[in-house]
Amino acid sequence: MSAIVPEPLTPTVVARPGQGWILAVLAGVVAAVLSWGVDEKTLGRFQPKRAADAGNPMAVQFDPGEVDRADLKNAALAYGLQGALLGLILGLAGAAAGGSARAAIPAGAAGLVLGGVMGAGAAFGAFTAFLRLGGQGNGNLLPALLAHEAAWAPLGAMAGLAFGLGLGGRGRIARALIGGFLGAAVGVMIYEVGGSLLFPLDHTGAPVAATSSARLFAHAAVGVLTALGAAVFAESATRSRV
Repeated sequence: MSAIVPEPLTPTVVARPGQGWILAVLAGVVAAVLSWGVDEKTLGRFQPKRAADAGNPMAVQFDPGEVDRADLKNAALAYGLQGALLGLILGLAGAAAGGSARAAIPAGAAGLVLGGVMGAGAAFGAFTAFLRLGGQGNGNLLPALLAHEAAWAPLGAMAGLAFGLGLGGRGRIARALIGGFLGAAVGVMIYEVGGSLLFPLDHTGAPVAATSSARLFAHAAVGVLTALGAAVFAESATRSRV
């Protein structure tokens, strides 16, 4: 009579139900507050060149093109810093949720670099088109919504990628990237619609809102929804195999 030998079990690290998204949401809140604080310190870093009025040497004028160029540089800096911090912190949160200390450094570093580059690059491209097409100041919500989606959703994708790298596993990495992208897209809609109602005079449709409270709302909406989307999508892959 042959003995029944049990098949060897493959060790798998599975986060407790809900642990991943709880850590991710906390990371999103921390990243939102930190990136908002850093942005407040660097706000207006680039200023348009001044030109004296020939008829009145004491007066100072700004060329509209110079104003747009300064706005683009400031937006690229703000979104780059936001993407870098969100990617870094979500990468660390993903490693914590996956229980892998060794994954923290590569995931955090990838989020820092990819989030920063994507945030700055996407913002510069999106708002270049936005300003050239006359979207700013026309009172129409759609151009501002599309421009912010084009700037923030790719940033969210890179932050989600960092979270997935921290968790580990190709399926979870891909799902976290998609979840980060979609979460950021939803966060943009909340910011645009909610911002127009809560902060009607704060120019929430501009590349960078005019007041500190409106800017904090933007960081919170995008950061927290990005983190939540990345975690929910990544964990759905784990649950589907249980």
